[in-house]
Amino acid sequence: MQNISDMSAFLSKYPKTHIELKGYASPVGNAAYNVALSERRASAIRQALINDGVTPSRIKTVGFGDTDPVKALDVEESNTLSRRVVAQVIGSQGNVVKEWTVYTVREN
Repeated sequence: MQNISDMSAFLSKYPKTHIELKGYASPVGNAAYNVALSERRASAIRQALINDGVTPSRIKTVGFGDTDPVKALDVEESNTLSRRVVAQVIGSQGNVVKEWTVYTVREN
């Protein structure tokens, strides 16, 4: 939640900026399901930003499914770290101005 608050504050401070939310999934399950899952992840962050006062038209979401898994020491850690949303604010010259990564937290 802290990353989402930080994103909202950044977007509030720079009202002409836009953010892109890139959702990812672990390579567990079938590819079509993982694309939809990654889209839902990005949409959940989008909704949290909207709830925090960010104008919806400033937020773009895209789901990449399991196309970019995170490399880690073991499969479980790799799968856990792959379940994420990367939020990027892109500058006018195409460079990343600010970036956050939000990981899915599994409830026990």
